[in-house]
Amino acid sequence: MTNLSKSLEFSLIIPTRFRATSINKVFEDLQAQDASFEVVLFNDGACPDTQTLCQKEWGFPLTYLESKDHTNSCMSRNACIDKSRGDWLVFLDDDVRIAPKFLLQVKETCKRHAIYSCCVKTPNNPPSTSIFRTWLE
Repeated sequence: MTNLSKSLEFSLIIPTRFRATSINKVFEDLQAQDASFEVVLFNDGACPDTQTLCQKEWGFPLTYLESKDHTNSCMSRNACIDKSRGDWLVFLDDDVRIAPKFLLQVKETCKRHAIYSCCVKTPNNPPSTSIFRTWLE
């Protein structure tokens, strides 16, 4: 059971539609993060494989939402926002690869520059994790 008593810095908002294999890779990447976070995932279309994947223990809090009917991505994200508990919202696609220090870098950059809101574009399926260092520059 994941400890929910400590403060959550980030809520990671992830809408998905029939991409359980991609979500598995995202969750594996998230296990290497150094910040406190939760994942709020919206399973658009109620894919059984995604539902099964979300029932596993990943080592971080996971809120699972679904709709059997196809919704649009805005509705999916808004439903996730309604259930989020973190101080910051981070919107992720269901097919990104995430560097191990990604959330720590976001946190440090926001503090250093007194940023109260920001948008970070992460590369989609980069050839190596070395590309992740460039998003802050």
